[in-house]
Amino acid sequence: MENLKNQERQPANAATPEKAEEKGQTPKQGKKEARPLTPEEMLKRKKMLVYPLFFLVFLGAMWLIFAPSDSDEPLREGFNVDVPMPEDKGLLSDKKTAYEQSAFEKKQKEKMNTLQNLAVSLEQEEPAADEVFLTEEDTDNGSPSIRSSANAYQDINRQLGSFYETRPAEDDQKTLELEWRIQELERQAEEERKARENSEEQLRLMEKSYEMAARYMPGGGETKQVAVSSSTGKTPVCPVTQVTERVVSLLAAPLSDEEFARQYGKPRNMGFHTVGTVRSRTERNGIRACVYRTVTVSGSDGQEVGLRLLEPVQAGELYIPANTILTGTAKISGERMEITVSSIAFQGTILPVELDAYDTRGMKGIEVRGSQELTAVKEMAANMGSAIYN
Repeated sequence: MENLKNQERQPANAATPEKAEEKGQTPKQGKKEARPLTPEEMLKRKKMLVYPLFFLVFLGAMWLIFAPSDSDEPLREGFNVDVPMPEDKGLLSDKKTAYEQSAFEKKQKEKMNTLQNLAVSLEQEEPAADEVFLTEEDTDNGSPSIRSSANAYQDINRQLGSFYETRPAEDDQKTLELEWRIQELERQAEEERKARENSEEQLRLMEKSYEMAARYMPGGGETKQVAVSSSTGKTPVCPVTQVTERVVSLLAAPLSDEEFARQYGKPRNMGFHTVGTVRSRTERNGIRACVYRTVTVSGSDGQEVGLRLLEPVQAGELYIPANTILTGTAKISGERMEITVSSIAFQGTILPVELDAYDTRGMKGIEVRGSQELTAVKEMAANMGSAIYN
């Protein structure tokens, strides 16, 4: 039976390749071969994969942003009239918010004032009851610890209650009184300063007037020189001037009538006036003096030389007559000897002065001929002595 079945199957299987040959296809050629994809087809496939991925990411982000949270607190029942305040106080965006905030603060302040008034009223009512309670406790038990603790408690309540209290009118009165006193003291100090400035200004004006008077009145030059010397820090010196003898003219003797008629009866031109200038007398700034006695002066400086006045002088307020001996110091410079008088002693009074000696030609010092040759000889002798010593 099996052989018969195999024989029956063989013709069927044999017919299959024949049919395939008729169609011109082999058994292996029945399956399609896979061809390579072009770049455009590969790009299309990538886009088909990427775009859906981006869309899914976008949907997830939107869900995270707008999805309702499960941690929301349940809303409270009723209507909340209080406006919540932000934790971070910054600049307000508009006027409406500012007005709302000010209204809220005002309402809170009114609540606090109401609570303070209530606390103050309760505190005023409590002391009597506390005193009665304490007296009863003290009479019964006599323990001072309860009284001390109660007093401490009352002090704490009093301090807490008075923290927000406004200052009484007495404190305001004291403050106003202190401010008035401060203003009064400031006003007095300002008046004193103005009076001091006025007095100083008057003193400066007086000094200026005295200075102008001393400058334009006789003797002003010497006074100015003394002021300059004192301002430079040196010892103030006394001005030394010559004493001038003023000639006093006598009035003319009265003429008799005949002499008057004879003098004025002569013919003359009474309407002609000769042009002329008023000559002012200039004061000398020199004092005549001479060497008192012959003195030998060596090369060293500081030797004394006596001078005798040939005319009286006025040194400050002291009158010094003629023939008074003055002592000066000599200094040889070239062929001239300079003599300087720094002080005058007369009748027990010593006056600091500054006087220099000039010759009759107006040159400073006195001519000393041969002083240069003498100085050269001394220098040569000194050099020779030093050379011998070496």
